[in-house]
Amino acid sequence: AGAKVRMLVLATGSVTTLAGSTNGWADGVGAAAQFGVLNGIDISPDGTQAAVTDVGNYVIRTIDINNQDVRTLAGTVGSAGTTDDTGLAASFQDPLFIQYTLDGRSVLVTDHDLSHRIRAVDVQTAVVTTVAGGGAGSPGYTDSSGSSALFNGP
Repeated sequence: AGAKVRMLVLATGSVTTLAGSTNGWADGVGAAAQFGVLNGIDISPDGTQAAVTDVGNYVIRTIDINNQDVRTLAGTVGSAGTTDDTGLAASFQDPLFIQYTLDGRSVLVTDHDLSHRIRAVDVQTAVVTTVAGGGAGSPGYTDSSGSSALFNGP
């Protein structure tokens, strides 16, 4: 099998593999890159970059759409957690869904099971911060701000 990011050009119906090959973890260009289990994907507002949640490796990855270069933006490969930090020093429990902010400076990530948080990752600095949820580390449905807000698997 393998974990690949595929690209569909709607105007032509053409499908190509943008990046990935076999399951695993490796940064690299095109087929030299490896992914664990891919779940979420979003394209930057300027269309030059894709961000993906590699839940199998507990990391956030970026792909340069023009040259197919895959890089790990944030998260500790192979180690689940909820640490807010920079780049590979940060950790994610279960990063599922991802979306660029309108200005393209950050991606928002739902850190789903056991974490119940929404995290922000600055695309330029790789700083990871918890935006909301996760206060008690348990699920809930509390309207509030920051860690006082509670989610059940956002």
